[in-house]
Amino acid sequence: MVVAIPLYALALIPFTPSVEGVLKGRDERPSVLLAADGSVLTTFRRTNREWIKLEQVPRHVVDALIVTEDHRFWSTKASTGCAAFRRGPHAGG
Repeated sequence: MVVAIPLYALALIPFTPSVEGVLKGRDERPSVLLAADGSVLTTFRRTNREWIKLEQVPRHVVDALIVTEDHRFWSTKASTGCAAFRRGPHAGG
């Protein structure tokens, strides 16, 4: 068993994509925004995105994202390990 794992890893090396291949695949796969009925509203590709700092994202957009992930996020005073990690050191309580 100890020898089998390294041999298996070595056997996978020829099938492992290069860094360039991984980055190319990431760039070519668009994000698709769907309506509630499943119809496509728009498609975002890496080439038409404008990167901004987190501070530039409107507060209501951040709050909407957090609410979709954890509806108790802002109201829970007790912190679990995962919740504290998600909340981060700069969030107000």
